[in-house]
Amino acid sequence: MNRKLLLGKGDDINKLASKLSRSDKVNSFDDDDKECGILAHSLSDLEGAFSAFLDIHLPKLMAENIDNTMDWNTDQKRERTKGY
Repeated sequence: MNRKLLLGKGDDINKLASKLSRSDKVNSFDDDDKECGILAHSLSDLEGAFSAFLDIHLPKLMAENIDNTMDWNTDQKRERTKGY
């Protein structure tokens, strides 16, 4: 299953950063409005990592016969080139 990422594009990340900039709680940690962009990018990175785990790695772990020679890092790098 390849899920559509909510923060898959730069515009989506910028929209989230803009929304976060209106939060008093987020702004309480920041003096120059950079924290909102950093937080939005971090959430995008987490979304990609969680998506890769759910779509690629968890199904492999749940498989009845796990091959101990699987190269988990190679699989993740290959998937990232497809748009993660």
